[in-house]
Amino acid sequence: MEFERFNYPEEAGIPSSALIRFHKLIARSGRCLHGFMVLRYGKIVHEAYWDPIDENFRHRLYSASKSITSLAIGKLVTEGKITVNDKIADYFPDFAAMNPSPLLMKAKIRDLLMMATMNFMIDRDEDKEQRWIEDFFTREANHMPGAFFDYN
Repeated sequence: MEFERFNYPEEAGIPSSALIRFHKLIARSGRCLHGFMVLRYGKIVHEAYWDPIDENFRHRLYSASKSITSLAIGKLVTEGKITVNDKIADYFPDFAAMNPSPLLMKAKIRDLLMMATMNFMIDRDEDKEQRWIEDFFTREANHMPGAFFDYN
């Protein structure tokens, strides 16, 4: 994804001196910061990286993606586009037509956000990695969605 850039932070209402202070603070802290990016009004105000990291370095996100997904869902809820009580199957009609588990058909966005789906594991071999949504909808569930926390 390419973002437009401001020529100077001041164009976005951010003083360059604040960014310089932030860089100095990071340097003094001894923290291992790979990089950061400041965006405002959909444009890049500033970005920086510390060796050996650069803008093309691929990071593993692990559970960070859950936080990002939750933020996106919160924005959609705030905008009135979805509710956390919407059923997951409503957003995947092609997969829902595959005769999924009746319990899965009851699963809501809230259940996924709480990691409280129906206690089944999805295989992680390479062939199935490309079909994880299909696997999710075709596995047999063994309890009601929302009943138990299951980190996945």
